[in-house]
Amino acid sequence: MKRLVLLAILLAPLAAQAKSWRNVTPGNTPAAEITKRFGEPTKRLKQGAKHILAYEGDETIEGTTQAQFTIAEDGKVEQIAIFPATVIDRAALADTYGPNCKEKQVPNCFVEKVSDDDFKTYFWYPKLGLVVFLSNDGKTVQSLLFVKPQKDSAPKQQ
Repeated sequence: MKRLVLLAILLAPLAAQAKSWRNVTPGNTPAAEITKRFGEPTKRLKQGAKHILAYEGDETIEGTTQAQFTIAEDGKVEQIAIFPATVIDRAALADTYGPNCKEKQVPNCFVEKVSDDDFKTYFWYPKLGLVVFLSNDGKTVQSLLFVKPQKDSAPKQQ
């Protein structure tokens, strides 16, 4: 038991850090690093004060069908949207990032939610800053959105 408590204390600081994707971390990685690592994007879009670097088609990043990096006003990556090229099911997702908070209360568990606009299920990992959107089948991943983690812990089971 003491060993588990010690392990939890050692890993606690890691729970509040943003989840990186290919060594790109929301809130930390500068925009210039994106083109250095992945080359020129297929599209450069402007959305208000933010910029989006989109990689698709011939410039697709390996393992994806599309990747989008939103750059904040400070010149750093604000969020990363990934559309995986391979099928990822719910079990693989839980094994990789953590289980449903209703099933097991661990630091990196997800809260299952339904979007207001299209009523699709998504999983929110507050401590990781990860949102996982499911496909229409509700069983496989459509996309992953990496953002800065939230300071608040995941909601308690009710």
